[in-house]
Amino acid sequence: MITITALMVVLAAVAFVGFPLLDVSEEEREARENADLNELLLERDSIFAAMSELDADHSIGTLSDGDHAQLKASYEEKALKVLRALDKLSYDASLGVEALHEDEIERQVEELRRGRVASAASPAKFCRRCGTALEPDDNYCSSCGSAREGM
Repeated sequence: MITITALMVVLAAVAFVGFPLLDVSEEEREARENADLNELLLERDSIFAAMSELDADHSIGTLSDGDHAQLKASYEEKALKVLRALDKLSYDASLGVEALHEDEIERQVEELRRGRVASAASPAKFCRRCGTALEPDDNYCSSCGSAREGM
């Protein structure tokens, strides 16, 4: 019985300490995505630079036609993989941004709906003399000083 209790306490302590390590915040996730994006962009640029250098070497005759074709095919395959990864990363990011925009729009619409309901429930009062909006607890107009009617 004591062993089971001790084991439960140890498991609870491990869970208490380990859970925050498993929780990935939104900022960390974005940082990781940005690092992935930067890495892919650097890889893309280096592949394109290597392909350009490969063509230059071939044009001056330091690289044979067979070697040029083989190396160019290899670089094109690598470039294709990197470009697909960039497209996927961009597509995933655009879906996230799109969802954020939709959530923001829904939130604003809900606020507007609540505002209309609140304004319909308590119609605004205005000074009959100058038209300034009156607060519910005002006895006199803050603009012209006339007494509030209907108190």
